Amino acid sequence: MRLKNDIVPLLEACCNGTLHQHSIQIDPRAAVCVVVASGGYPGAYEKGHAIQGLAAACDVTDTMVFHAGTAMEGDAVVTSGGRVLGVTSLGDTVQQAIDTAYEACAKISFSGHFYRKDIGAKAVKRLAVPPKVGVIMGSDSDFNVMEKALSILKQFDIPYYVTVASAHRTPDQAARLASRAKEDGVQVLICGAGHAAHLAGVIAAHTTLPVLGVPIDSSALQGLDALLATVQMPPGIPVSTMAIGKSGAHNAGIFAAQILGLSDPAVAENWPRSKRTWLPKCRKRQHPLPDTPPPALEIRLKNPSRVIRIDPDRPASDPICQAAAAIRNQGVVVFPTRCLYGLGADARDPAAIQKIFQIKHRPDTNPLLILVGRPADLETLVTDIPDAAQKLIRAVWPGGLTLVFKAAPGVSSLLTAGTGRIGVRIPSHPVARALVRAAGGPITGTSANLSSAPGCSRIPDLPHELIRAVDLVLDAGPLKGGTGSTVLDITRTPFRILRHGEVPTEILHQVIGDSNERIGLD
Repeated sequence: MRLKNDIVPLLEACCNGTLHQHSIQIDPRAAVCVVVASGGYPGAYEKGHAIQGLAAACDVTDTMVFHAGTAMEGDAVVTSGGRVLGVTSLGDTVQQAIDTAYEACAKISFSGHFYRKDIGAKAVKRLAVPPKVGVIMGSDSDFNVMEKALSILKQFDIPYYVTVASAHRTPDQAARLASRAKEDGVQVLICGAGHAAHLAGVIAAHTTLPVLGVPIDSSALQGLDALLATVQMPPGIPVSTMAIGKSGAHNAGIFAAQILGLSDPAVAENWPRSKRTWLPKCRKRQHPLPDTPPPALEIRLKNPSRVIRIDPDRPASDPICQAAAAIRNQGVVVFPTRCLYGLGADARDPAAIQKIFQIKHRPDTNPLLILVGRPADLETLVTDIPDAAQKLIRAVWPGGLTLVFKAAPGVSSLLTAGTGRIGVRIPSHPVARALVRAAGGPITGTSANLSSAPGCSRIPDLPHELIRAVDLVLDAGPLKGGTGSTVLDITRTPFRILRHGEVPTEILHQVIGDSNERIGLD
């Protein structure tokens, strides 16, 4: 009920990688759901009992009755499962939402029905205790990072509140939160923000309470901007700065508990128990040290965590989304194609394209080919698609055939190198295809190598200089190698093979048949 958007467009956006283009509207009020169940559930229960009072329950203000285990018998709604109904209500407070939900439940009846009478009781009890820690985020999108701090506070039974205030968008609200925190009983403030992360500093400027800053990786600079903005405080405005991201949020929760434990025996007594729960997790993650040195790649990388292993046949959505986000933020990603690893950047962004030339030391007189997700994407990229080319597209794409078209006026001259022609293909590798779709537009498909050097079919073979310059590496294991895609120029008559590769010339002849466009060789 708190989600105000139509959920179908959001789900579609999740599937096609365009969720970042949507604004999600959330009702800020508290929500409570009470499940009305069949008698005997979760054990044996009867079905087919007529349900009374549904209309009256739905008439209760800010209430919606969701059906789970129901069915229709004629004009009557009857029970058909154990968890029959979910009565959900909103309220300005949790207690108000609880009272409204139970008011609606009281109007519903069927033989043997029951529901718990203590829904929300723990939340009410927790909210009745004044918070000792305030957790402030610069944006609600920071929650998935800051929840690591909340999990630690819960582990120590430390009451807290969570809110959103921006140092730039809502500076007055941020100042008010800091100014009144001490009189509200708060003893520690945890602030998480990304980009130009001034939140912790603004909070520290308006309070004498200890302030813990958590820099968040939410920009093209991978959190370095947030780290510097948080840690570089002037004299008299101290901020204890944690590591970037979830590890920093985790430590912020621990640090807050350590501060409170100095004066609160109950928190201090929790330390031995909490450490006992952490130790097995650390031991589980330990691995015996190898007798041989680690792969050269791990030594070369400034940030080895930026190398993500990915299933070559069934790529998981998380690494694909991370890589697509990097590309949308002018980043460069190493990804697998069928034969060799490639360098992907946003083919619509001149700054991102320029990075490819810089990383590869590639002369700007050499054009770059691009990858698309479907044939319809050609409409904005090329001016003409001959009939023979249509046959090749239908027969060979997705696959190892790059077709060189006349470029549309809007295509960057960096891609065409001033030739007015652009090479395009739909990749056949599952990871590459998923990445193009998630990026939401064409990406570069040039090989991950230095100019004039051979392409690489294994991540450890990538050049030292190149691997340190990219934003993310999707490691799908060893590829089959070879010369890459066949490149066919269809702007000439006859068509000309510019590079022999994965698709044999015989296949091209078979597909084109007796068409006027024959195939020659440069």
